[in-house]
Amino acid sequence: MKVKDIMTEDPITVTPLHSVRDALGLMLEYNVRHLPVQEDGILVGMLSDRDIRQCAIPLEEEAELQSSHLRLDIKVSEIMSKKFFTLNHEDSIRKAIEVIIEERISGVPVVSNAQNHIVGILSYIDILEEAKNFFPEDS
Repeated sequence: MKVKDIMTEDPITVTPLHSVRDALGLMLEYNVRHLPVQEDGILVGMLSDRDIRQCAIPLEEEAELQSSHLRLDIKVSEIMSKKFFTLNHEDSIRKAIEVIIEERISGVPVVSNAQNHIVGILSYIDILEEAKNFFPEDS
């Protein structure tokens, strides 16, 4: 089985110039935890819900509530992960699982060529949804 068989195609993306607030809005609207960051059609980073939480939390004092609120107005480029791993749409699911486990990440952008043209995203949820089919339901 290949990554292309179970990945989410045409994922929602943002640009480095989007605000974190707008990116969070997209995550909530589309119920996703990862947003590939593209510039001129090329993958340049990844933004996760974890990146956003680290930007806004922890709140140690009530006064920090306002500053964390304002931090949502910064650009995605300021908090996105610039070091990211990719999978090719022709890679095996086994390779995808190895990357997810070894790198301790929960979602990986899927590209179709060396220029990082994104065609999908694969999350551990996609893999688990497929794995469900290998286990019979309890009667």
